[in-house]
Amino acid sequence: MLNAFLGSEISQLLIGEVEESISELHQIRTINSGVCASLRQGDLKNLGKVLRSFYRPRRCSL
Repeated sequence: MLNAFLGSEISQLLIGEVEESISELHQIRTINSGVCASLRQGDLKNLGKVLRSFYRPRRCSL
């Protein structure tokens, strides 16, 4: 019973990490699109905004 509980908890943690990683990859793609558009237009002010919007400290999962 304990093994089933621990297995379930570990599975949920792994699923959460995978979902978060997928979300971060999507954000990176979105940021890359914004960066490329800003660079093509020579809009450095917007480039700074795009890069700042992406930065966020990682949460500790422990």
